[in-house]
Amino acid sequence: THTTTHETTHATTHATTHQTTHETTHATTHETTHATTHATTHGTTHETTHATTHETTHATTHTTTHGTTHQTTHETTHATTHATTHGTTHETTHATTHETTHATTHETTHATTHATTHETTHATTHTGTTTHRDTTTAHTGTTTAHTVTTTAHTGTTTAHTGTTTVHTGTTTAHTGTTTAHTGTTTAHTGTTTAHTGTTTAHTATTTAHTGTTTAHTGTTTAHTGTTTAHTGTTTAHTGTTTAHTGTTTAHTGTTTVHTGTTTAHTGSTTAHTGSTTVHTGTTTAHTGTTTAHTGTTTAHTGTTTAHTGTTTAHTGTTTAHTGTITAHTGTTTAHTGTTTAHTGSTTVHTGTTTAHTGTTTAHTGTTTAHTGTTTAHTGTTTAHTGTTTARTGTTTAHTGTTTVHTGTTTAHTGTTTAHTGTTTAHTGTTTGDTSTTTAHTGTTTAHTGSTTAHTGTTNA
Repeated sequence: THTTTHETTHATTHATTHQTTHETTHATTHETTHATTHATTHGTTHETTHATTHETTHATTHTTTHGTTHQTTHETTHATTHATTHGTTHETTHATTHETTHATTHETTHATTHATTHETTHATTHTGTTTHRDTTTAHTGTTTAHTVTTTAHTGTTTAHTGTTTVHTGTTTAHTGTTTAHTGTTTAHTGTTTAHTGTTTAHTATTTAHTGTTTAHTGTTTAHTGTTTAHTGTTTAHTGTTTAHTGTTTAHTGTTTVHTGTTTAHTGSTTAHTGSTTVHTGTTTAHTGTTTAHTGTTTAHTGTTTAHTGTTTAHTGTTTAHTGTITAHTGTTTAHTGTTTAHTGSTTVHTGTTTAHTGTTTAHTGTTTAHTGTTTAHTGTTTAHTGTTTARTGTTTAHTGTTTVHTGTTTAHTGTTTAHTGTTTAHTGTTTGDTSTTTAHTGTTTAHTGSTTAHTGTTNA
């Protein structure tokens, strides 16, 4: 009764549920979420972070290191080169690498791992006889990664049109009190428009499991088909770039490197008590339309056979932990000193940032991932036929005293105004999976082989 009822129910229910629920959910939820969330997040997060973090760090650090004379030339080059490189490299790499990797790696791993892990675990844990012979065909459509045209930065970028004064006072290197950031921080008081174009997420057809699933007898070959990544045209910077047409004079004076006295912080350091305005102009990044995955994805149209041999699990003896464990018998004192951070005013990005109002078509071509045969574990596996003795001694962990940071920490005692402008995120159209999903129209054969599990002694 146990063998008939349990095994039949497991094979039938699990196979049907796995195919219907998991495959359908994966095709619908994962793909739709990936297209929608990733595209939106990438546009908003990456562009905002880049504008804030990169530009702030660049303005502060670089101007300190290189000085005023080199600043004009460098800023012109930075605005031109970085914007072009960022648009071309990042977007191209993202479309090619991320989309291709997702189609290939995820689908292959999902098919192989499920067949191997689930079936082996079931056979080992459960002491009945299980073979579970169903065939999994996940995602039989076509995926093409980035077959359209990407135009990166055809407008104007003005980087740092204001005045930066970097460290005109005295620096004494740290033996007294550090007060950093007790003033006002205004981050992004302009307008951010993220993705004002159209996003079409997966408007093709997804067929999940229309064939035969044989899990536990057949052959799986991972990726014998064709992957076409980026068969379209990329146009990077179709406008005019004029980089430094004037005269550059590189240090014709005298350089004196540290002829005075260095005192290693015996006074007070006040870091950033003035005002820094970074990026007071307008940055427009990617002003077109994003279409994510409008083609067909075919993942695993072949046969998967996982484990057609014999599995013998644990025929020996296991002794686990016969000793003593003493963990943390000492004293930990955390944070009793004084730190004051940020007492000045920082204004970051008071202009307008428009992120992603143009056209990016990612993944409109054909990617065929896993159309061949994969054979996973067709021999005999004997797992743990000997004796395992795990940890028979004594472990004493941390019997002393740890004192971490015995001062006082005051972090950010001023005012922080983050993003007082307008954020418009995705004012276009999102179409999520307007196609057809067919779940499990094939054949499932369950339970035809033998499993021997645990013929030895276990002492735990």
